[in-house]
Amino acid sequence: MKELDTNTKLALMKRIDDFVENERPDQPGVPDTTIMMPELNRVAEEYSLDVSDLFIAYLDHIAITNKRVAQEAEEELDFTKIQRFY
Repeated sequence: MKELDTNTKLALMKRIDDFVENERPDQPGVPDTTIMMPELNRVAEEYSLDVSDLFIAYLDHIAITNKRVAQEAEEELDFTKIQRFY
């Protein structure tokens, strides 16, 4: 992915997170990976990023976020229960 500073990367991940959270209630049963694509495409175009690289970076962000949440809750993350991102 094109080199962006950490604050910009974090802001983009939050922007995509917010988009998915806002759209999810209107699209029950639709995987988050499908919901996020319009925003991913907008961000990629706006920042001249490769969509595939951005997609991978966002999935990394999701994995890291889930791991942190699990650690904060002092429980092991069970990847078999995470389905919405597949």
